[in-house]
Amino acid sequence: IGSGLTSIRWLSEIGKAKDVHEASRNELEKISNTSNILIDKMNEIIWTLNSRNDTLPNLIAYLRHLIVEYFEPFRIHLDIVVPEDIKETPVDGKIRRNIFLAVKEALHNIVKHSQATEVHIIFNADDTFSISISDNGVGFDPAHTISFKNGLHNIRERLSIIGGTCVISNNNGTSIALKIPLRRNPS
Repeated sequence: IGSGLTSIRWLSEIGKAKDVHEASRNELEKISNTSNILIDKMNEIIWTLNSRNDTLPNLIAYLRHLIVEYFEPFRIHLDIVVPEDIKETPVDGKIRRNIFLAVKEALHNIVKHSQATEVHIIFNADDTFSISISDNGVGFDPAHTISFKNGLHNIRERLSIIGGTCVISNNNGTSIALKIPLRRNPS
């Protein structure tokens, strides 16, 4: 599937480079963009299912990479703090997937709604695994969020599924604190 999607993407890129009508170029652009999205989603699924990634250091490294890549096209100053010593704590695929999707939703909300110029993300791995995501954007009015489009609700739900908590505050921007209990290997 991956090689097929990559072939579609490259063929559409080659087609765009040729002298074609504007309408054809737009369609090729849509094909290329759709292929890129599908490749990214497939890579996310593969990462989630790969049991070699079932450790906290691998999860943090993957999330850090995702965050940097996600904000690359935007003019947003990014500050990420990762602890130096992260124990090899096991994190199963279901937990990793829900954390990943919650973080991705938070990033999406920042880019789409916040108008932020700065984002600060702090990972902490003491007794619990926590991720603090804060921005200096316009914040939000909880009374005016649309229930069927409420990404904040989705974040809370994902954390609840894995026994974690999510605290969202709105003060000079938005802050999201994710806390997830993890079992530790005996030291």
